[in-house]
Amino acid sequence: MSSFGSNLKIIPRSAWIIAFACYAGVAIFIHFLVSSDTGPHGSAHWPLAGQLALNFLAPVAPLVAVLLCGYIYGEAKRRGTRYGKELGVIPLTARIIALAVYVGLAILIHFLILHDTNPGGTATWPLAGRLAFNFLIPVMPLIVILLYGYIYGDAKRRGMRYVMWTLLAIFVPYVIGILLYFILRDPLPSDCPNCHSPVLAKFAFCPSCGTAARPSCPQCGKSIERGWVNCGYCGTKVPTHL
Repeated sequence: MSSFGSNLKIIPRSAWIIAFACYAGVAIFIHFLVSSDTGPHGSAHWPLAGQLALNFLAPVAPLVAVLLCGYIYGEAKRRGTRYGKELGVIPLTARIIALAVYVGLAILIHFLILHDTNPGGTATWPLAGRLAFNFLIPVMPLIVILLYGYIYGDAKRRGMRYVMWTLLAIFVPYVIGILLYFILRDPLPSDCPNCHSPVLAKFAFCPSCGTAARPSCPQCGKSIERGWVNCGYCGTKVPTHL
């Protein structure tokens, strides 16, 4: 498990710029179009705390989503893997569901939300604002569902409890479950030097052929890091040749 700071360092600078540009753009959009709804139940009549929360907290979700996409890109680049190949762990089912949700939300917004003719309602917005609301708002659930799919596929290839982590990512609110997964996930498996089978990071020996995949403690047999003087599990002194 790597530290949170080291995880953030691999996010490209361009991803940070895009993320904060998205945050600012969504905040401005909400302030001038959504928060100015003066209809009978419009957001202009909300308490000040509610208006501020809508204006400044709602854009946090796309900011986090863009940064997570940047993190996936940075990790793939660090390992020398193509970004497209990294996204290939997303199951086809998750991609179909994400696309279906995007299309469904776009249709729902078009026929139900963008026909509000009350003063300040969505029907009175400029054309650019209506198009942005119609086709950009559904992008957020699209990205989130794809992230759920990525967590499912990534946890599965790492030998983790992929169903449990996917459910945690879905049901722990405010993308906290997604962030926890990326902070706590196990390292990727390594290839066995003998048979080239994938060996989970927690294993010191290849389950297929028994070859030592990484240094192990001579006393307890658990995996140890190179440079350790004593085993972190049983305290046995580690031979200098490991």
